[in-house]
Amino acid sequence: MKSEIITLKDGRRVELRGLRANENVRMLRDYINAFVKEKAFLLVKKRLSFGEERKWLEKTLREVHKGKKVFLAAFHDGKIVGTCEAGLTDGNVELLGVTIVREFRRTGLGNTLMQRVIAAVRKKFRPRIIFLRVMGDNKPARALYKKIGFCEVACLPKWFNHFGKLQDDIYMVLKK
Repeated sequence: MKSEIITLKDGRRVELRGLRANENVRMLRDYINAFVKEKAFLLVKKRLSFGEERKWLEKTLREVHKGKKVFLAAFHDGKIVGTCEAGLTDGNVELLGVTIVREFRRTGLGNTLMQRVIAAVRKKFRPRIIFLRVMGDNKPARALYKKIGFCEVACLPKWFNHFGKLQDDIYMVLKK
């Protein structure tokens, strides 16, 4: 995706762009491991090694290059502060994840990342459905998704084990 500078609600400026092959793998590893440490509502539950993060970066870049995924990252002062990704499955698009570091939450960054990725996948994939999954107790994310236009369509009760607590797996579909 094309690089773009945006200004957040609090006045900070961030660069939105796709990942590059020469990204700082340690920075990416530290980024995701911060979410593991705070026990964020992600499927990743253990800290990743440098090698695991390098493999993830290579795989993600391959999928983007092959046209199977859209990935957008936000950078502030050279550090990654947010990401959003979506992948194509059977003509549908699944938003696979939105992550925003704590100090950039509630600034409009998550909304902006999602809107940019949704626009990109609509143009690139022309999907029948855009959907996502969210853990039941992740109320801030659910509120954001509803604000963007997603509605809850299904729930798998107690599907995820989130650090010892069973969480519902809620499916949400983007209304046209």
